[in-house]
Amino acid sequence: MPSLEELLQIFTDIKGVKAALIVGRDGFVIEGSAEDEADIEFLGAIASTGLGSPEAMSKELDLGPLTQAMIEYEGGPMVLSPIGEEAILAIIAEATSNLGRIRYTIRKNKDAIESSI
Repeated sequence: MPSLEELLQIFTDIKGVKAALIVGRDGFVIEGSAEDEADIEFLGAIASTGLGSPEAMSKELDLGPLTQAMIEYEGGPMVLSPIGEEAILAIIAEATSNLGRIRYTIRKNKDAIESSI
């Protein structure tokens, strides 16, 4: 079974992906890979707070569990995906990145990531 580091490398190998992180619900980074390592802890804190509102909306609207949330910025998207009950996968990419490939790669590797935590 691949390690978390190897699984995150799958994402950072996608052209335009600047960071891939596994973050606990408490905001602490479990594992991360980023172009600028200094930003990893900051990104972890943002990812953990960024999922709260979409999950609350999902419950209120009775839409079932949240599978992915995307926040799009001028410089590119941040894709967040719950991993089990205790973690979040956060992918930060450039505006020119292939969002479909990122989302597919999340779905394809989500179970392996959950098993590796």
